[in-house]
Parts: sequence; C-alpha cells; structure tokens
Amino acid sequence: MNGTGKTTNSPAKTPRRSVRIAANFIVIVLCLLAVEAGFTLYYFLSEGKLVSPQTREEIRSNTFVVHMTSKRNVKCRYMDTVYPHPYLTNVHADNPPCENSEFEINNVGLFGRDFPYKKETDKFRIMVSGGSVAAMFGQLHKDKPKFLEEQLNKCYVPPEGRKTFEVYNGADGGWKQPQQAIMTLLFGEVFDGIITLEGFNEKDMLLEKWTAWSKRFEWPSNNFILVNPSASGSYLPILGGAALNSFYSFYYNTPLLKSSNTIYFLVDTARTKLNDSIMKNMASLHKSHLTNFSVPKEWTRDEVYEYNLDQYKKYFKTTAALAQAQGAKVVFFIQPSPVYGKTLTEEEKGVVGDLSYKDLYLKMTDTLLKLKQEGIAVHSLLDVFSAIPDTIYADHIHFFADPATGESVGNRAVAKAIAARLADEWRFEKKCSD
Repeated sequence: MNGTGKTTNSPAKTPRRSVRIAANFIVIVLCLLAVEAGFTLYYFLSEGKLVSPQTREEIRSNTFVVHMTSKRNVKCRYMDTVYPHPYLTNVHADNPPCENSEFEINNVGLFGRDFPYKKETDKFRIMVSGGSVAAMFGQLHKDKPKFLEEQLNKCYVPPEGRKTFEVYNGADGGWKQPQQAIMTLLFGEVFDGIITLEGFNEKDMLLEKWTAWSKRFEWPSNNFILVNPSASGSYLPILGGAALNSFYSFYYNTPLLKSSNTIYFLVDTARTKLNDSIMKNMASLHKSHLTNFSVPKEWTRDEVYEYNLDQYKKYFKTTAALAQAQGAKVVFFIQPSPVYGKTLTEEEKGVVGDLSYKDLYLKMTDTLLKLKQEGIAVHSLLDVFSAIPDTIYADHIHFFADPATGESVGNRAVAKAIAARLADEWRFEKKCSD
C-alpha cells in the first residue's frame, strides 16, 4: 500500500534458473520413463512375459554368437572377429578390439591350436568340420575342454604306434557344405582323419521357404554380406552399417542403454531397415549372389528340393574323394536335433523353437545314410541323447555349456558316440571299460 492508501501490485517473482532447469529435467525424465514403460508393456504383451533386453538380444543372437561375445574384453563382439576369406566366406581374426579376448584363434582364422603345415607321424591328427555346433564341439575358448580329443585319448589307442590323438577345429558358425569340402581340399593332406558334424544348416536349403525362393544349395550365409558389404550394390548400406555398428558398440557397452526396451526397439528397427535395404538393393541388380545362386524360376518346389538334395549328396562324395586323394580318412556325422531322439525338458521346450522340420530332417538323414551303399562312411547321431533326461539344448540347436568351466553334457555325449564309431571305422584299440 502506498501513501495514498492504494494497493500496489508487485510483479510476480520469476523462478530461479536452477529451479527451471530442474523442473525441465524432471519433465524430460518422466517423459522418458513413460516411453520406456510403453515399450516394456509392448514387449510384455507380445512375448507374454517380462524379458530383459539383454536376454532378448542373446536369444536372438543364438548360443554360438553369445559364446563369441567376450566376457574378458567387453568391447569385442562376434561381428568384430569376423574376417573375409577368399574360399570359405569368412573366418576370424583377433584384431582390435578383440586382441585380449578368451578366444583361441589360430593360424588359419579358426579356433584352437594352429594347423600343421605337414603331416607328422608322431600323433594321429583329426580335423572336425561343420557349422557352429561343430565349432563349439571342437572348442572356441582357451583352457576349456577338448571333448573329442579327451575321449579318444582316454578310451582308445592311436594306430600305427602313434603316441596320442590330436583334434583340430576346422568348423565355424554359419558354415555348411561345400565349406566342409573346401576345408578338406585346403588342409586334408596334413590330417590322418577328417570328420564332419553337420545337417542342421544344410537342411535349410531343403525347407519349403527356400525351395520356393528358387535358391541353390550353395547359397551363402549372412556372413557373406557382413564381410563383403559392397555385394549389396550400394555404398549407403555400408555407411549405414558402419554407423549402426558404432552405435551398437556404444549401446552394448553402456549398462543403462543395454537395459532399455526403448533403445532395444530402436536398434532392432534400424537393423531390420538396414537388412531390408540391402536385400532391396541386391534385388535391383542385374547380377548378384541372388542370381548367381538361383535355379530356374519355372522349377517346382519338388524339383528344387531334389536338385539341392542331390547337391548335398555330391558334397559328401566330393569330400570323401578329396580326403582319400590326400591320404586322409573321413567319416560324416548327421548332428542331433531337438526334433527327434530326446525327451525335451520344460526348459528346452521354451528355447528350441519351431520343430516343424522334423519329417524333412529325418528324410534327409535317411537319404544320406544310403550313401553307405556307395562306400561313404555316414553315421546318424539323432538318438545320441535318447537316454539323457537332463537339459541339453540351449537354443534351437546348440548345446548348453557351463560358462565358467566349458563343461557340456551334450558335447560329452556326442564325443563318446563319435569316438566309438571312429574306433569301428578306423580300427582303434579300446582301453577303457565304459
């Protein structure tokens, strides 16, 4: 009130700048939390349960890729190790940022001890080839069990006065025939024996969705584009892939981001868009591996199926001939699958996925086993887990392995079965009672 008795309106006080900043920050945080809650609800409704983004990424990646993600060097991921190879599509390298990981990458870009350059007579050397199941069976990590080698040395005597057995890992994730045949061509002369553990990746080329797409059996894995990005026909996907890879590395190594459903959705959407862009670009090209690995479009699905199955049989025969020409013995093993031969545990039922390929897998196995009539050593391991009630499968095809010790009930059972069949085929003397 002034001297005249009238009331004077004082100007409203403006909040301090720090208060305004704090209020804006709280509003932003609340909005982000609301968005995060929305995406969490979206994934809960679509999946029927609460799953952490990290677990969802691991499920999407499969057990092999998870095992190829370094725990010792968190900056090293599977895609950081993949390296192009002129004949095998891809191998691996422990270049930065993967120079201090727990993987044992050898002189040919695969896992385990270095491959020899000449055949020696002191030890009986065996190469295991195939896809990711074979690679994990052969062992990816340093100081973890070498399942087949341990089983052979425990229970069998090497032939011709050799001192011990040595098993070399000639397998990699995503591989399928003819990569086993190519491995035999490249390295068969330094080994006494070669075995393959295969069937699961190869069966994809016989599925209806692939035969309908009119693709040859030799269609390469996705790693082909990963190591040959220019094959997409445009440099934009290359730049997009590089940007996404850089962000993914930051995302994967930031705990707060890695636990966010919102960020997972954005990363997953960007990945999908990039893949769609790559496929669209390749489809527009006059020539690409989309056309190089095609069969005539007028062929029926049955014709494509029969053609690809014949190609698969051809690579069995080719691998056997290449091994024989180089003085090596070879045995093929059809790998076990959750579609047959094991009573699945509840835990396994939750991870093995679609099993509708059962009839096709059994038909394919029966067809390949008939190659015995042509002198090809082929064995089925479909019933190898029939007497094991424990959880074996960690996902659609890979076996569970203890993260700390590397022990694996599945790999031990496969090693025992393979060693016994090798003893029959190659006349090893048995020295254990089990």
